[in-house]
Amino acid sequence: MKKIILGVLALSAVSFGAAAVNETASVPVTVKAVVTEMPSGLAIVDEVTGQVDQVVIDHGTIKKGTLTPDSPSIQTKGFRVVRVTQGGAALEPLGATKLSVGLSTTTTTLKKIGSVIPADVLASNLEIYHKTGTPTAPTVNPAGGTAGKFYTVTTNTTDLEHRGEIKSIISAAAGSAGVYDNMASRPTLAVKIDAITQTN
Repeated sequence: MKKIILGVLALSAVSFGAAAVNETASVPVTVKAVVTEMPSGLAIVDEVTGQVDQVVIDHGTIKKGTLTPDSPSIQTKGFRVVRVTQGGAALEPLGATKLSVGLSTTTTTLKKIGSVIPADVLASNLEIYHKTGTPTAPTVNPAGGTAGKFYTVTTNTTDLEHRGEIKSIISAAAGSAGVYDNMASRPTLAVKIDAITQTN
């Protein structure tokens, strides 16, 4: 009986593919840190971390060949528009103002880091939305150009922030495996106070 059981176990190991001797695997270890200056005056900051030097939208890991226009990778990133006191000690009210917030373009290209192969690219379509404030007649895109998208809202006297959101949509991933970013040509997110809507 013991021999029969051992024989069955041996067959099971063969059937399910026992690991080969000395089989190995490895991956790179990425360590990242961001050091920023303390903002002063009107600023755009990350909704969660308060990072001020850039807005980072991370799509994470995408499996090659799995994306389609009907099943894209969608990631959103919130941001805040604030006015910071000198030295960054506190927030000042935005006041009753008319704010325009915009992107310089609605498309951006992610290239595989270290690759010169033309096919190693991802295309991201960008959208921008307001989360707070009252929509009003649009003025001019503060990010400039005609390829972008923007909105205009009014804020209240005691508002300490305006919140918005950027959405990135990637509909295809056909390039080779690797890390992709758009550092070569990044869109700009900009804000402008168009008017003071009332006297405090």
